Parts: sequence; C-alpha cells; structure tokens
Amino acid sequence: MFSNYLKVALRNIMKHKGHALINIAGLAIGLTCCILIMLWVQDELSYDRYHENVKDVYRVVRSAQNSNYTRVLYKTPPPLAEAMKNSFPEVLLASNYGITNYSIRCGERDFNREVVLMADQDIVNMLTFHFLEGDSTTALRDPHSVIITRDIADKYFKDVDPLGQTFDFGDDLIFTVSGVIENIPRNSTDQYDFIVPFANVPDFYKSYAVTLDDWSINGWCTYLLLDPLANRDEFRHKIGGFLSQFVDSSSASTLDIQNIGNIHLYSKHIEGDNETEGDIRYVYIFSIIAIFILGIASINFMNLSLAKSANRVKEIGVRKVVGANRGNLVKQFLGESFLMVLLSVLLSLGLAELLLPVFNGLAGKQLSLNIAANLFFYAGLFGIILLTGLLAGLYPALYLSALKPAGVMKGLMPGGFKGTAFKRILVTVQFSLSILLIVCTLVISSQLNFIQKKNLGFDRDHLVITRLRGEVTQRYEALRSELLKRSDVVAVAAASHDPTEMIAFSTHGVDWEGKNPDDKIIFNFAIISPDFLKTMKIDLLAGREFYDSQAADSNSMVINWAAAEAMNLENPIGAQIHALEADYTIVGLTDNFNYQSVHHAIEPLLMLKQTDFYRQLIVRIQSDDIPGTVAGIEKIWNNIAPNYPFELKFMDQEFEALYLAEQRMQTIFNYFALLAIILSCLGLLGLASYAVQKRTREIGLRKVLGASMGNLFFILSRDFLRSVLLANLIAWPIAWYFMNNWLEGFAYRTSLNWTVFFVSGLLAAVIAIATISYQTIKASLTNPVEVLKHE
Repeated sequence: MFSNYLKVALRNIMKHKGHALINIAGLAIGLTCCILIMLWVQDELSYDRYHENVKDVYRVVRSAQNSNYTRVLYKTPPPLAEAMKNSFPEVLLASNYGITNYSIRCGERDFNREVVLMADQDIVNMLTFHFLEGDSTTALRDPHSVIITRDIADKYFKDVDPLGQTFDFGDDLIFTVSGVIENIPRNSTDQYDFIVPFANVPDFYKSYAVTLDDWSINGWCTYLLLDPLANRDEFRHKIGGFLSQFVDSSSASTLDIQNIGNIHLYSKHIEGDNETEGDIRYVYIFSIIAIFILGIASINFMNLSLAKSANRVKEIGVRKVVGANRGNLVKQFLGESFLMVLLSVLLSLGLAELLLPVFNGLAGKQLSLNIAANLFFYAGLFGIILLTGLLAGLYPALYLSALKPAGVMKGLMPGGFKGTAFKRILVTVQFSLSILLIVCTLVISSQLNFIQKKNLGFDRDHLVITRLRGEVTQRYEALRSELLKRSDVVAVAAASHDPTEMIAFSTHGVDWEGKNPDDKIIFNFAIISPDFLKTMKIDLLAGREFYDSQAADSNSMVINWAAAEAMNLENPIGAQIHALEADYTIVGLTDNFNYQSVHHAIEPLLMLKQTDFYRQLIVRIQSDDIPGTVAGIEKIWNNIAPNYPFELKFMDQEFEALYLAEQRMQTIFNYFALLAIILSCLGLLGLASYAVQKRTREIGLRKVLGASMGNLFFILSRDFLRSVLLANLIAWPIAWYFMNNWLEGFAYRTSLNWTVFFVSGLLAAVIAIATISYQTIKASLTNPVEVLKHE
C-alpha cells in the first residue's frame, strides 16, 4: 500500500503541477523565513555563552537614584574590584574591565588604531581564553606585558615568534608580548585584539590624573567570579549598600550584579551601554514572527489542499468501496502531506543557503547552515518538519477521510461548519497575523523617521570628528589655528567625548544656594572648548561661551536648560556652583540638546573648560568638495601630528549608528511583512478557488435568473471581506499593545496614530479584493449553460 500511496501522490503532483507548485513553494517560503529567523535567534542567544564559567561570571551594575527617576549604570570605581574580593567570601575572583581604542605602533610601522582591553590578571582565569602561546597564569603579572590575538600575531609577526616582541603605545609606554590567544569569538559582546594590565590606566590617562584608589571616578567595569554554591539573591542583598562605606552616603549608588550571559540582550536600560546592539525584545518579536509566518504557510497548505479536494472525492469513494477504512485514508493523506513538506523543506534549505548572504547583510551577522555548528538548529528543524506536516496535513486528511461513499460517488461535497466556517476562521487568523505585521512595520518606520527628523538641539550635518590623544592634545591650539585658515572650515572645537555620548562623568555631589537637602539630583559633566556651541550650532539662551584664553574660565561653567530647571534657577548667569571639590560660576546657559541617544531623556548637563581633557576634535565644514576638504584637513593634521593616524568620522554617520539595531529591525520587518502578505494571499486564493468550485451550480442559476457580474462579485467576495474586517478587529489591539511597549524604550517617540491602523486595514482589504477578484470574475463570466449541463 505504501508503494501505491507514493505513486498516487506523485501522480497527483504531476497532474496538478500548478497547484503543487503553489503549495510546495508557499510552504517553502514560510519554512525559509523560519529557518533564517531560527539562525538569527540562535546566534543572539549564544552571545558570551562560550565562556566555561558563564553561569558564575557577573558584571557589577549600580543604580543611582535621582529625584524623579532611577539611572542604571555599568561603570564603577577602580578600587571596587579588589574591595569586593576582600570583603565577600562569595567572590572568588575580581577584575577591573575596560575597552578603549588606542593607536599602537610596532617597530617602524605607523600607528594603527587597535581595540584594547584593560583588565587584571584575574580576568584570564575568569573568562575563557584559548592560549596558543604563553602562560595563562602569569600573562598579565608584569605591568608592561600584553596579550595579543592570533590575527594581531599574523598581522605584525608573521615570520617571527611573537613572544618577547614589543608594541609602542605612545607616551613612552612599551609593552612586551607575553601571550597569544585565539581570536575573540564573533558572538562575544566585546571585541578586542590586545589585553594589557589594568595597572597602566594612570599612564593611559595622564591628563585626567587618574589614580586606582579614587572612589569618585566611575569609568570602568567590575567583573566578578562567584562561588557556584553562593546564593545569588543573598549576595545581591549584601552588596546593595557597599559603596556607602567609601563615598558620601548621599551620593552612593546601590550595587547589583548582571550575569555576563545577559549583557548582550538585557542592557538597553543601562546608560552608556548603547553600543550593545542586542535586545531581548527583538528575540521575542522575531520568534513570534517565525511562528506567525509558519502558521500562515501551514494554513495555506490546508486551504489549498481542501480547494482541490473536489477532484479527489471519487478516488476516496472508490477506495472506501473496495475496503479502505478511515485509518488507511488518514495515513495516505498524511503521507502525501509529509511528502509535500519534505519537498518544501529541501527547497527551503536551498533558498535559505541562497538568501543567507543577503540576510547576513541586513542583520549584520555571519550566519551559516553548517551542520556541525548548528546541531541544535537542525534538531529544531526536524521538530518543525514533524509539527508542520501534522498541522498542514492532519485536518485535510481527517476531512477527506470522513466523506461518505454514497455521496462522494455522486461528486457531492459536505457543507456545514467543517466545509466553510473553519476555513474562514483560518483565513481570518492569516490576515490577523499579516495586519499585525503591517501595523508593526508602519510604526517602526514612523519612529525611525521621527528620530531622523527630530530637532536634536544642534546641527549634525557637515560635522567631522577625529580623535585627539597624546601630544596632539597639547598641540590643539596650533591645529585649530591652521584649520581655521581654510575657507572651507567654518568652526573648530574640542570636547572630552564624542557628541553622541559626551558624558565625561556623573555625580550627586553638586551644591548651590537654595538647594533642598532632600534633593538627590544626578548631574552629568562634559568637557568642552571655546567655540563648541558655535561649532555644534547649539543655541545660547543667556550669557556667553568660554573665552579663548587658556588661563580664563578655569572656574567657569556653562549649563543646559535641564540643569537650570533641576536647580530651580530662574536667572542662572552668575550663580555659584560647588562641584568636584571646587567652586564654579555659571557664565552661559544653553538650550537643551541631545548629547546621548534619544532612548534617554535630556538630563542636567554641566560643561567645563579643561584643556588637558580634550579628546575629540570637531570641525564644521562648508564645501561643495567634501573629499577635497577632508584631504586638506588630513594634510594639516599630518604636518602637526605626523606620528598619529588621521581617523575621521562624519557626525551624521555616528548618529545613524546609534539606531543601527532599529534600522536593521525595520528592514527585516519590511521583508517579513511582505512575505506574510504574499502567503496570506495564496491562502485566500485557495479558499476563493474552493468556494467557487462549491458554488458553481449556484452561480449558473443566478446568471440564468439575471444576476449581473457586479451582483455575483459582491456575493462571492462579501464573506472574505467579513473575514478581513474581523481580522482587523483582532489584530489592532494586539498590535497597539506590542508597539506601545516598544515605543516606551524611547524617551522621545512618535504617537500611535489611528491612521496607522486604518491604513493597515485598508491595505489588507485592497489586497484581499485583488486576490479574490480573479476567481470571482472568472466564475461570473462562465457560461451558465456549460455549468448546468454538467450538473
């Protein structure tokens, strides 16, 4: 019987090639989407999981309470790691941890920009590094040692043993290679090529006068390895107020811990961690999308199978007459279903392999279908095959096998709920899912457009940025003077940080006359040069910018409007501020401007002038020849700072990079929403075909009695439009709930306008009408004589 079933299945596929192609292709498209999303989700969930101690390694985070909200930050004071290791028996190892970009020279080669991890010896035993050369137990004991990756060893020491070779970090900082490790895995939150002892931080940041015992600076991370048997909740309770022992209790933060395996996906609420592109919400959303699309494809399979069932009723009748029972027929049709699913899976794997390069480009990934690296994925795919085969084939099998021999030999199809209503329910579900995706796509596009067009409080166009370091900082005035001689350079300024994330440090410890002692307000600090406001085109509401003279304004301060409001200063110019153990006079008041991602509200900002802290050169240009202007700036740079590479960035590109995850999500959403609509149309086409087949005699009779094409079109399409209307009523509240939660992740966001829902519903209705028009018009044009003759 198996051989007979297989022959019949293949004959049916060959006999109805168009139907089989649509059925297999539709399911293959759904499975392809599911495969790509599964690969993406698996990759997102794998970040930092390669560490052998992943369950026991934690990053310390701190919560700073403001007067009206709580800020969560991941940077901590440098003495914290050793203090926690000595104070809590649960802590087995502790290390400071910080990533920086540094220009490094090897031998006679020019400086190259490299990514450097600064950490203590404990980090080597805490995280998993595969040493190719060197001793892991002592690799960072020497303060002037450095561990490099395989790529760096191949890049600089291809023909020599890298151990014992040296790197020049500038400022008389020479490091000797003490170990070579395998490249940091791609699914690591942090990517770096060098590891140097944290003890070098004071030398790296000489101009900041940083010391490793300073509890007032929060500039680095603290990583802990906890005892596997330690109770995590009890440990959290113990460390909560630990900082108050070392800093003023009024400004102390509450400590907590975050598992290293959660950093990639669970850090969007943590300030300063915007470079982490992962977001657990996207994992949930795309997983749901995969289920939606696979569900739509499976529903299509059912509808298309049932649409063609009229052609097989006599076959079923013959089989029943010669002795086939219902179980035999269920096995036959389930077997045909699994055969179609298997063909769809093979096609989907080919499509996935073909589309992976495009999908990797959209998602910023390096995914592959490599079996050895994706055993979990293929196990999941096998489960999907079984589930899809059952979901897609079980109902048609049960439906067709239930037909009565006497009726089917006459070519009669059963009516009632099973024959009509259930299939309408399936189409309603399909369009509900499609409308849901359409609404989400429109809202995401609206929010990204809102961000891109939002007035940030400064003009980001025609701004170029490059990094200042070492002796270049000391030559800033000379560099600025030469740049301003060019007619295509409008203004030049400097700052301590990139304008997209320009917080140098934060503190509660700010006092002013009239301050309420109960207020706990966090103030952010930034270091800016004279002409910073002019260069950025930030509005000055009162007062002035800093003077050009280096000696002037050492105790002056410019604040933003949010700071003036926080201090309740109606006329802040001339007011005295005590901060950072010094007294300052407010000389300028700026309008609010976004100095962080718009995921965060504009907070109080105090701007100081400290020339030794300049780390970013900002140049506003005005030119029709951008490449020529950039080349001219680079020439001036090379004349003044020949030992340091010129690394230019455009401000508008930096701004767009802040929202890269949202942009990628929008693009992927667009494609998946389009595919969901196409699949829904296939299902609707199948149901329209089935409905027309079932009502052929009715159509003929109506035409004989004088029904027009318009009347027939309305009669045949009204049930489908009811399903689309019901789908809208189901999808809209669900879409509102999810998108409202997503928008709450932005401090500045667009509103959920009713037009988004109306447009999605109208679009779904138009698509539905266009899809069913072919079948209904074809039926209405059929000669009634031909129809009734066969009846």
